[in-house]
Amino acid sequence: MLEGLEVLVVEPDPRAAERLDAFLSAAGARVGRAEDAAAAWLGLCGGPPDAAVVASPLPDVPALDVVRWARLFEPVPDCVLMCAAPRLSDARAALCSGARGYLPREGDLEELAQLLGEAADRRRPRSDALSTFVGVSAAAEGVRREVRAAAAVDAPVLLCGETGVGKDVLARALHGAGPRAQGAFVPVNCAALPEALLEAELFGAERGAYTGADRTRVGLTEAAAGGTLFLDEVGELSASAQARLLRFLDGGRVRRVGSTDERRVDARIVAASHRDLHAEVRSGRFRQDLLFRLDVVRIEVPPLRERIADLPVLARHLAERIGNGVQVRLDAGAVRDLLAWHWPGNGRELAAVLQRAVVRQGSVVRRLDLPRARPVDSGRILEELLLRHAGALPAVAGELGVSVRTVQRRLARAGLRAAAYRSRAISIASDM
Repeated sequence: MLEGLEVLVVEPDPRAAERLDAFLSAAGARVGRAEDAAAAWLGLCGGPPDAAVVASPLPDVPALDVVRWARLFEPVPDCVLMCAAPRLSDARAALCSGARGYLPREGDLEELAQLLGEAADRRRPRSDALSTFVGVSAAAEGVRREVRAAAAVDAPVLLCGETGVGKDVLARALHGAGPRAQGAFVPVNCAALPEALLEAELFGAERGAYTGADRTRVGLTEAAAGGTLFLDEVGELSASAQARLLRFLDGGRVRRVGSTDERRVDARIVAASHRDLHAEVRSGRFRQDLLFRLDVVRIEVPPLRERIADLPVLARHLAERIGNGVQVRLDAGAVRDLLAWHWPGNGRELAAVLQRAVVRQGSVVRRLDLPRARPVDSGRILEELLLRHAGALPAVAGELGVSVRTVQRRLARAGLRAAAYRSRAISIASDM
């Protein structure tokens, strides 16, 4: 349970120190010993351990001082104070000083093992949840940066972008990178929920609440308690479904169909839509008050045509999955096809095209089966980027993932001049 955990035992009593050493070593920890605070300080300075078990009292200084010293080091060791005569006031002081736990000195060591096990879990390397959103462009890195920031807070998040850009991947990454990662991630496809069963699906139903309800059913919102409820394609909900969802978001309470009791549900809300929900509000198809609840943190996910540098990397990632253990390689011709297409279906279209190519051509893909009548309009994309960045070529190059010189060559081929967009931006600004 404590494999590889470095623990400093600060204990002046040799027999008690030997007992702790034997117990922790048997659990897999690497144990260092200090008989007083001075030796503990040297142990901390020699490279801070992962955790420290500090006995109280110590012969030279108060044990709480050792706990406070530990907080000066990075990474901060998890400290557990073990007291000969436990008192509530001492426990409160220990926790306020930064200790992770406060235990009786002669008590059962299983509780100590549990606290140190939690310390081991915190220090165990974890995979980056955002590694599933593949891309090397400035646009992809910008999205990852926004997701990391959003994951740190518990506010609702609205993911916006075209179908197939990876909103579901980012929703899982938000969950995995946040404090609720150990809870359930419950995806709800709002477009697929039948209107007649919507309330029972989302909020649950008691036995006998309707014909065919032969058992109590827990709703998807309750299943997400302590975790994340992902409302995919939330813009497809009917007006009545929007009203029911708003009631839940307003109070954080659910009432199962056929029940009079309300249950408190603490779940993080992440919603996604390929529609412009503000335009939907203006047209009367989406409730403004519901949008206020959902649109607290907004993350715009750019389409693949604006992330050209990501295409080869994403294609390789998808090809590895499609190959199912067989290495799939894209030849130069396939890469040219990849970069020449505008991918209106984004990642889903790319995955389908690659799968079809692997089935037909095997492990070496030489060409991609794409409609040749609709090549990418590189001039239009460059024009959009020049407008967005007011003609700043380094910014355009960063978004495309290419050098400034490459952008200049593409501008020349397309007959575009960056200076014209700089002057246009100045003109627009002066008119405001």
